Amino acid sequence: MDLMKKIQLKKYVCIFAVLVICIHMPQMVYGYDFTDALNNISPKKQGRADGLIFLKNMRKMLANHHAEPEVEDFLAFWYESVQKFNFYQLYNSPYLKPVNDGYRAVTFQGYHQMNNYKLALASAKGIQIPVKNLGDFKASFGLKQNDTCVTGDRSYSGYIDSHIALKQFSHKTLAALLQGLITVIDPDNLNSLNTEKSNCFTEIEGFSRKAINAFNKTYPRFLKFIERYLILHSTMNEKTHQNIPYTHFKLICEFDLKNMENDFPDLHYQLKRLKSLFQLNLSFQNTNGNHILDVLLDSQDTFIYLNFYTHQGKVIPFTPEGTPVFEDAFYPTKVNDYELFIDMDIFFNIYGIKFQTNHVRVKGVYQNRKEFGKLKFTLNDIPKTQVTGRAYHIFPTWFIDIMIPGNIDQLIENFSKVLLTANNSEGSYLLLNWDTKKPKDVFLYPYASGEFIDNFFILFGFQIWHEKFKMSDASAADLNKLIISGTESLILDLSKKE
Repeated sequence: MDLMKKIQLKKYVCIFAVLVICIHMPQMVYGYDFTDALNNISPKKQGRADGLIFLKNMRKMLANHHAEPEVEDFLAFWYESVQKFNFYQLYNSPYLKPVNDGYRAVTFQGYHQMNNYKLALASAKGIQIPVKNLGDFKASFGLKQNDTCVTGDRSYSGYIDSHIALKQFSHKTLAALLQGLITVIDPDNLNSLNTEKSNCFTEIEGFSRKAINAFNKTYPRFLKFIERYLILHSTMNEKTHQNIPYTHFKLICEFDLKNMENDFPDLHYQLKRLKSLFQLNLSFQNTNGNHILDVLLDSQDTFIYLNFYTHQGKVIPFTPEGTPVFEDAFYPTKVNDYELFIDMDIFFNIYGIKFQTNHVRVKGVYQNRKEFGKLKFTLNDIPKTQVTGRAYHIFPTWFIDIMIPGNIDQLIENFSKVLLTANNSEGSYLLLNWDTKKPKDVFLYPYASGEFIDNFFILFGFQIWHEKFKMSDASAADLNKLIISGTESLILDLSKKE
């Protein structure tokens, strides 16, 4: 072979190699923006059209929902029962009908009508409306009384069994959306984008500024919506490890309470009631103990914190010290089997009485196949809760009424033990099962199961929920308006012509 032929052969080999890389690693093709990320959530780049279908459907369900009187009556009865911790009354109520294995259950249905979305008690009238349109659902709530459990106390087993029509949307859609978004914020890609400067969050500069500008190009109205109700302290930074550039996404934000008070005063009041009440710290970890995602919700300052690493469309796990572990990286759309753990630290401060539970462990198992997807979370461990501050001498009337016992530590331990060994050691779990055999007619089957003890700690928990977490009708209406406002801004953004 002469020299010229060898040179030509090497040339063609190089071209072929580049084509292979481009096919198998599309994330390396720069100039990928948030519009591309949206379009690529669906086959044939129909993501924008599908996104509009989803959002308009969501707006209808939020703005034009109607509950039949039987639903409102049952919810009022349910709330009265759990507030008094009278599960015996709930279990034996006429709303719950006998089903298998000693359970009694009630079934809800939600379905689309011409101009609204209707909620009904299927078990009240014996109706069986097909679950077929996007957002239609059927959900059964079942309860069984156990005379004795692992601690020797009376307990109740419960489940929620649902069936939801998702049409063309599935776990694969979520994976594609996530991969698209993190591909955009890859350092090399984001630096290659040339977008006009947005007038939102003008105090933020640097690498984060580029992301905001790029987001504004696709979602200008939604970005304005975010700016009105959130104060951003941090978003993301460009970093390098082992000469590899990566993005450290570090979102720290809080609610803009001034604007919230002006626009949604009842919701603002609800947020103020939560101040200093709780802190929830979640760390999603792989089987090597490296972090995938950290989440912190802190009502002390109404802070929301999200932390993860990404590089060229991959999620990059990192050590507890913050060092990226590139060999553990994965593309969300290419994961078929994945096991993870959620490590949770939970803190509550109830009028000076503090409850701290560290390292609650939840196991997660994910499966992705052509015809189905599964995600199961199982409660694995609940370490002992530390209770302090009982000498605090100023209590509201409701707090005095329930008379905190001296053995609350043991009551919490028993409560945790029953949760962990629920239903003859089956455990407490949440299962999400997507049926994707027909890609344009997907169904989601969520199922949750657990067991809880009939003791004072449950009463205590429901009283806290009633006094602190339960939203008034007015605050719930405000929250609904807020979500509708954000949804409509997205609809307008997706409806605009390029």
